[in-house]
Amino acid sequence: MEDGILYATEPLERAVFLERPNRFIVRVQRRPRPPRAPASSSRRASQQTTLAHIGNPGRMGEILLPRTEVLLASRPHTASGWEAVGAVWAARWPGDRPRAVCLETGRINHLARALIEKGCIPELADHRIVQSEFVHGRSRFDFLLQGPAGPYLLEVKSVTLTEHGLALFPDAQSARARRHLQELSRCTRRDGWRAGVLFLVQGEATRFLPDFHNDLLFSRAFRRARAALEFLPYALEPRLHPDGRLVFDSPPRRLDIPWNILAAGTRDHGLYLLVLHLPRTRRLALGKLGSQRFDPGWYVYAGAARRGLARRLGGHLRRRQRPIQSIDVFRAACDRAEAFPIRTATEACALAEMVARLGTLPVRGFGTPGCSCSGHLIRVPRAPTRTAPFQELLTAMRHRL
Repeated sequence: MEDGILYATEPLERAVFLERPNRFIVRVQRRPRPPRAPASSSRRASQQTTLAHIGNPGRMGEILLPRTEVLLASRPHTASGWEAVGAVWAARWPGDRPRAVCLETGRINHLARALIEKGCIPELADHRIVQSEFVHGRSRFDFLLQGPAGPYLLEVKSVTLTEHGLALFPDAQSARARRHLQELSRCTRRDGWRAGVLFLVQGEATRFLPDFHNDLLFSRAFRRARAALEFLPYALEPRLHPDGRLVFDSPPRRLDIPWNILAAGTRDHGLYLLVLHLPRTRRLALGKLGSQRFDPGWYVYAGAARRGLARRLGGHLRRRQRPIQSIDVFRAACDRAEAFPIRTATEACALAEMVARLGTLPVRGFGTPGCSCSGHLIRVPRAPTRTAPFQELLTAMRHRL
């Protein structure tokens, strides 16, 4: 390993992200190579488009946008033949800048090992690694360390969601991450061992929080475990070396945890965006709004819940058997739905006005009892979660802390 480098990948091949068929597969367009023999354009295109495995179950919607550059490693003995190791994303808001990010969580564990062995984490500087993938009881932990006070169990989490100086984890609901906190806490109580979680953040951040927008249960578990566990959020940013490697060579920086913001964010209320897909033209009876015609396509609904936000979103995603409001009637006609809670804001009309800039208003007065705005349901030209404007809107609202 070169002097000053904490961890580096092998040289990676550049490609362009197209879509993510499931959590562990991405479809990419590889850069064309000069053909050895003449070939039709359709044949060349099919050779350049390929699938790649991605070892990260997170949503990563802010990173994996169409045309984002993806960094691939060859894996000839696997089904896909490629591994999506990293990405390079463009600037998305004023003050942002392009940056590289390592997507593969297994490599972040290798980085964690290097940081511990080189003494780069002050809290663990007098600890040594005894075993990786340590099984204790019914649980498996990333590392068993040995320190002056005895055994120390350590979990490592890769954090890729970094926006406006704030790092958030997880970026999607993760029962596994919540279970890790609970199991570590039990070990400290039952066995008297020390335990902690090392959050390795990629990007420019000064603060870290559990993402109460995406995973309220994990955030509440995080607060409860504060007395039992040591939380170690550290930020460091990889760079893309001229030879194609992702290189970590900057010292990690300790991040603050604003516990007062977390206390406010774990209350179950706020706003939400409901992304819906209508598969075919429908005429729906909407109470006082009468019978209304809706064209097929993508829609975004801006809603609010003064309490019980999680229950409200669960009802939308399940389809209510007895529709109560206009949005319930519309949701019942849709074949796909995805919810995005925003727990730090309360003005649904302001959110609806921001969404309205992304598309058109199909029905005036939809979802507006007691307010004066034009409507809370907006028809957008394409799948909004795969567009930068929607991700930027979501980011802007969630960071009104």
